[in-house]
Amino acid sequence: MRPNPRLGTRWYELGPIRVDVRALTARHGGATVPLGAKAVAALVLLCANAGEVVTREELIASLWGDEPIDESSLWQTMYLLRRCLASHGARNAIENVRGRGYRLTGPVQALPTPTARYAWARTARMLALLSCAALITSFSLQPPSRELQGESARLLRLGAYYFDTQTESGLQRSEMILDQLVRREPRSARAFAALAKTEAALVEAYGPSSSARSALQRARTATQTALRLDPQFAPAMAAAATVSELTADRFGNADATYAQAIMLDPRDADAHEQFGVSLLMRGQIKDAITQFQAAATIDPTTAGINAWLAFAYYAARDPASALPFAVQALYLGDDVDDAHAVLGMIYARMGNLSRATSEFALLKDCCPRLTIAYMAQAYAQSRRLSKSRALLRRLHPPANAPPLLWLNIAFAQIMLGDRTSALHSLRHVPLEGAMGRSMVALDPRLDPVRRDPRFAHFVSLQLATKSGA
Repeated sequence: MRPNPRLGTRWYELGPIRVDVRALTARHGGATVPLGAKAVAALVLLCANAGEVVTREELIASLWGDEPIDESSLWQTMYLLRRCLASHGARNAIENVRGRGYRLTGPVQALPTPTARYAWARTARMLALLSCAALITSFSLQPPSRELQGESARLLRLGAYYFDTQTESGLQRSEMILDQLVRREPRSARAFAALAKTEAALVEAYGPSSSARSALQRARTATQTALRLDPQFAPAMAAAATVSELTADRFGNADATYAQAIMLDPRDADAHEQFGVSLLMRGQIKDAITQFQAAATIDPTTAGINAWLAFAYYAARDPASALPFAVQALYLGDDVDDAHAVLGMIYARMGNLSRATSEFALLKDCCPRLTIAYMAQAYAQSRRLSKSRALLRRLHPPANAPPLLWLNIAFAQIMLGDRTSALHSLRHVPLEGAMGRSMVALDPRLDPVRRDPRFAHFVSLQLATKSGA
């Protein structure tokens, strides 16, 4: 039977990190390490059995008791724990023993509980402080409830509904509704966090522009207000991480904040989704899929989560796994044109020309020239090169044609082996914004030119610099 770490031990020191066994908190240099109680409890159990393998079953029993969970919850907790420890100077402290469990490999020092006399004196002081605190609290404002009721709850649900359309008009509608909500509920962290998330999405929807800069400033203000109202509110923490990356126009500078949000509430689908996006944009596709899968398990009916899973599997060169999520996103979302385009790309990648062209054909009413570019790609991937070239000859886009059209013309030219023409087309693609640049860099359609130095600008992911990490 595993030793009980609470008997005789008050703290563990793991390198520069001190773990409080009773409070289930961790500190580094006087600052709190952003770990949730379950992650710290897992760390305490590993510290108590340093050098030995603690099985997955033992960890699950210790952390969740009889609560029915699957092993993905443990994997998530341990993944975030190891990542957080590494960022605070305890890199590789926990070893994943394949097929068995986890082992603490770093040096650990157990610090004993104070003697009874000093412990009693401290308890007496604490009781006195608590008595004073009780009197003060009776006259102080209590933090607002996180849950909204009545008309406020209705506005929150409406804002979430329009947010999930992921269209510019839907996001603007969500913004208007949530703006009403924060005026109605000025002390609700939930309301401000929802508004911050919508404003952050509008930044990407607008693209580089004065509208995007205004939306980013509103996102910052809403995030700061949410955290001031409730510093331990997971959606506010996740919004803060997203806003931080948008402000820097780089990905990878907010991992600790994402981890803290997930530790605070492992059931927050938005936090998993937003962290997944950050990981995906850095090319950490496997880790991103894990986050998106966690989000989809919590909330399987959100179009955006399914769309991100579809793109992540597509970027992983696994179109068969991408397909069901792309279909689900089509059924759940409002942006049907984009969903049909993604489905066509997936079918083309799978070599199913008839299904690919059928999906692309559905776009001809909204964007006929873009449809031709997509069709040319599908025929090129199916080695019907003459048909592909004939389709491209029908296109005579002006220099000011939408960048998306030029990008897809370039993709078709790459597939045909015409790299010089592809480079000419790509000159019309500005690639502004970290997400836009990374989305292009991740696209499998660039695979034939990844080693060509002339295309280096287009295959580079947009990561945080060391100074900004």
